[in-house]
Amino acid sequence: MMDHATKIFLYKTVSVLIFGGFLMMVQPFSLDLYRFGFPVVLAGVIAFNIVDHLPARPKVE
Repeated sequence: MMDHATKIFLYKTVSVLIFGGFLMMVQPFSLDLYRFGFPVVLAGVIAFNIVDHLPARPKVE
């Protein structure tokens, strides 16, 4: 089981990864960034699904 704060941190990290990959795909400056954009988004989506299915401990008040 994972701590609630850790799960929130992982959600934010994976969301930044997905957003960064999207930005890599839509920027007009570098073909290399464009090529790596989709794998970065794909890795982010897969990681998001994994984090989403990890059980979290109930939040302690």
